[in-house]
This record gives sequence, C-alpha cells and structure tokens, in this order.
Amino acid sequence: QVRLSGMSRYETAVEISKAGFKSAETVVIARGDEFADSMTAGPLAYSFNSPILLTKTNSLPASVMEELTRLGTKEVVVMGGTKAIGREVMASLYDMGISVRRISGADRYETAAKVAVELGSPEEAIVVSGLTYPDALSIGSYAAQSQTPILLTRTNSIPAATTAALKNVKETFVIGGKLAVSEEVKKALPAATRISGKTRYETSVAVAEEFHGDTWASFVASGTGFADALTGSVLAAKYEAPVLLVGLAGLPTVVKEYVDEHPSVTYIVTGGKLAVSDDSYYAIYE
Repeated sequence: QVRLSGMSRYETAVEISKAGFKSAETVVIARGDEFADSMTAGPLAYSFNSPILLTKTNSLPASVMEELTRLGTKEVVVMGGTKAIGREVMASLYDMGISVRRISGADRYETAAKVAVELGSPEEAIVVSGLTYPDALSIGSYAAQSQTPILLTRTNSIPAATTAALKNVKETFVIGGKLAVSEEVKKALPAATRISGKTRYETSVAVAEEFHGDTWASFVASGTGFADALTGSVLAAKYEAPVLLVGLAGLPTVVKEYVDEHPSVTYIVTGGKLAVSDDSYYAIYE
C-alpha cells in the first residue's frame, strides 16, 4: 500500500516527483487551481523525463523551489499564458538561474495543439472534451507512455486549432461519452474509436482495460479534482500503469470490481485523505 501525498496539491506533486525522479533538467510546471492548460501536459512531461509540478498563479510555492533545486533543473516549461502563470513565478524561476519557456495558445484548444506539435505530430491522437477534465485524466498515463497527443474538443464542434492539429493524424481515440464528445464530432474525426463508460469512474476502468492489459501497478486518484491524477500521470506512465478515478464516497462499484479482478496489482494512491478517503484506500485491500 502506497499513498503519495502532501499537505496540499502542490506538495503532493512534489512527493510524486520525489518518488519517480532523481533528477530532471527540464521540468513542466502547470497552474494548480485550473485545469484548462495543463490537462494535455502529461505526454510533454514524459517526453522530457520530467515530473509535472504545480504553481499558484502569482507565486511559486517554496516546496516547488526546493524540488527544482533537488532535481537540478535548468529549464522550466510553463503551461499557459500570463493569466495562468504570472510574471512573479517567471521572476522566481529566473532568480534561481532557471531558463523558462511558455507553451500557450489563445485558448486551451490551441495550447493543446501546440503541445501536439512539440510531440512531433504523431499519426495517432486522443480527443477529449476541453470543458471537463476526468476523461483526460483517465487517458493521461497511456497518452504519456505512448507519446500520443491529447487534443481537446467542444461537445458539438471541433475547434479550428484541433482540426489543424489533426491534419496528419490517421487514427483517433475518443475518451468519454456522447455528452462529452458528441457522435457528430466523433464521425468527423479520423478513424475514431470511442472508449467510455456511463460515469467518469467507469470510463477510467474502460481505459485501464483497453490500454493497460497486464499491469503490475495501478494508480488511484480523485475524479472530483484534477491535480493529483494529473501530476500522478507521468509516474503512472513510467510504470505503464492506469489511473483509476474514485469519488469522495468510497470506491465506485466499477473500480472495486476492477480491483477484485486484479488481486496482485500494487495500488498507488496519489493525494491526501480529503482527495482519496481512508475508506477508499482500505477498500482496495479488503
């Protein structure tokens, strides 16, 4: 039984980083209180062999500064524009002698498309709703490990930036149900396969079964917040492990069934007791 957690999401990200990374020349930093620019960051961080650390918009937490020092970081890639991560954070990084570059578009759709370009525009892409985060979290580990970009769409229309990013893509995976990504959008995507369940929890299990057949480890994170599943995704990718989402009210039935069917798996919880309760934690081992 393993729980990686700190006093806050910022410190939980640091604990995940400590568990998975001895050093990292380049580190991806995302905003800790808003998911829009960061939910596509997993594959990018994995490509640098970097953890994802979190910051407040206007101040870089001390624990994050300490972790960057421990990692020996020389360059930071920040996700999103100055509204997401402000100049004060940039200044703190410069003061530490770290160079900074930003990946940012006019909106979340364009930021995701820019990440896809960084990944060398592969022939496969993952498409999820840009309006909610759970489906992106469920696929985050596989996307990172396979270096498949995560592109974002609106429910009923594909943004221009996403269409442009799909230009050379031959096959897509839609993660999530029709309320998240409509059938019309799916039909307009290149050779699309939908993987989904009735709830975010079912979708996370469907993704685990589809993309992570025989796995020795599985990550468990809250499906009602984005931070711990996002920062856990790069470490999960290193272990070729899925990220299962759980609610506040204990283990969803579908997750409990998955756990029962995979008795020899090591479960790694990311997040504190307010994110994944002790009840959920112990239910995994009942």
